[in-house]
Amino acid sequence: MKKSILILLSHLLIVLSFSFNAQAQSTGERVYNIFQTHCNNAGCHNNTDAMFGLDLQGVGANPLLDVYNNVYQQQPKNTSAKEADFQLIYPGDPYRSSIFRYMNNGLAGDVDLLDSEDITNIHTNIEVSDVEKELLRQWIVFGAPSSGEVIDPELIEEFYAGGGIWASDPQNPPAKPDPSEGFQIHLGPIFLEPSDLSSGLLEDVEYLSKYYLPDYLGDVEVKEIETFIGSSHHFIIYEFTDQNAANNMAYGLRDVNHDNVVLVDAYQESRSTVLPQGTAFRWPQGTALDLNAHVINYTNTAITATDVYINVYTQEYGTAAQKMNVQLLPNFGISIPNDGELEIEEADYFLSFLPQQIHVWQMTSHTHKYGKSFDVWLRNPNGTKGEHIFSATNYNGIPTCEPIEYDYLHPPTRTFSPFLPLRLSEGLIHQATYINDGQQNVFWGDTADDEMMITVISYVTSLNGVEMPKASVCFAEEITDVEEIPVSTSSDIQLALQPNPANHFTTVQISSPNTSKGHLAIYDMVGRQVQFHENISFHRGMNNEFQLDVSKLDSGVYLLQLEDANGKKSGVKMVVRGY
Repeated sequence: MKKSILILLSHLLIVLSFSFNAQAQSTGERVYNIFQTHCNNAGCHNNTDAMFGLDLQGVGANPLLDVYNNVYQQQPKNTSAKEADFQLIYPGDPYRSSIFRYMNNGLAGDVDLLDSEDITNIHTNIEVSDVEKELLRQWIVFGAPSSGEVIDPELIEEFYAGGGIWASDPQNPPAKPDPSEGFQIHLGPIFLEPSDLSSGLLEDVEYLSKYYLPDYLGDVEVKEIETFIGSSHHFIIYEFTDQNAANNMAYGLRDVNHDNVVLVDAYQESRSTVLPQGTAFRWPQGTALDLNAHVINYTNTAITATDVYINVYTQEYGTAAQKMNVQLLPNFGISIPNDGELEIEEADYFLSFLPQQIHVWQMTSHTHKYGKSFDVWLRNPNGTKGEHIFSATNYNGIPTCEPIEYDYLHPPTRTFSPFLPLRLSEGLIHQATYINDGQQNVFWGDTADDEMMITVISYVTSLNGVEMPKASVCFAEEITDVEEIPVSTSSDIQLALQPNPANHFTTVQISSPNTSKGHLAIYDMVGRQVQFHENISFHRGMNNEFQLDVSKLDSGVYLLQLEDANGKKSGVKMVVRGY
């Protein structure tokens, strides 16, 4: 009886404390109250019955701080979780935090409990609301601080009450690599207020977050990085130059600070970087990455939640003959007046103290929304322009190829084969044009309402052991050079497209000897599925048509493959002209 009275008093104090401090609570205190409601009061993790040695009630004069010390960066008891490099609360990474994983119960579709992580399924019946789960997740995403509010709880409540949208479906995240081939990093979600589009300004935020490679990986080489960047304007992967620099940096999402890092790769759209044979990024054991997400809410009506997923494909350390390097070449001195006139910015980039030759594999560019063109020339020893090697207003970035509309969000990337020899002592000249029709002058800055001017190069220092990839080519050559792909296992079904090449829409014409139902998949020329359409019904005869939206596909050549209910397939090549 005495114990029951004490428990009731304890509950009453918690409720009163929550009510009295509702406006003053830190996110950590809110998380503590979630623990009390669902873990301590359930009789599993309190200081009387600390199941598996975990006390989430706490003791002493400051039980909240006691609980914090019990969970922050503490190892779980479960062997599988230990081997996976999980912690009870892994600051910055809820997906390696055992407590979030147990409470997740469907919130994040990429959280699959390990076979022996929760054998008795004792956590599956915990009825935690999505708002409570998200507050726990956001607390971890921002580094699980012991004090301070990391996110407005009303923002989360409004989002889950129907006032928000996901930039990508959290229940259907990108598939992870097989553990024998690599691993996945999940950053976020990041919540953004609606933008004030009437003012011409977008709500955008730039964050960095450090990520330690799991210890079980050992030394690895990276042969491919596939990114899904949600509503990010750009996403950059950096690597800390040394362990001390990483250790001294705060956990979780933080403001921009690019100290003590080198560039690994930069992305302006969701894509895959497959490195040439014989090259790789090299990440020895203990490597710490710095993940840079610049996220934007493109709406003025809804809160946006956006995630970044990174699939890293690895190989045994020492397999590649050469290390791949990526370098940003910025022009910080840009100044764009808001006069609505064409402004030309030009700058030399050369390092006179580096006489050695490098070999450039790929080149791309970066501006913000006022950008109208971007060009790069080799710089002659006397400082004049040499060969014109990149143009963002020509197909695949090749200055002699077909003209395309400048798209600052998706500039072309040019692949050189053989690699382009470049002496940094002679360098490059890059030029960008802008038209500022906004409300104020703009200069170099991190937000989407500032401007940038950057050339990005990927290079090796030696060609020994490197297999040359296929070079970028012009659009006309890309069409005629594509080899025929045998895809049809039956001549019964025939496909045709009108128009082909397509721009925004094309009509798929299906001829079939039987009435059936099937699905249509679209693949790019490296075999990645880029669209999938289910339950397409077609009747016997030639008058079956299906309209296809290709407006979001990049210019290039694709394969359409239709498979009917009996597994019979037919295919046709489609050319997309995105300009």
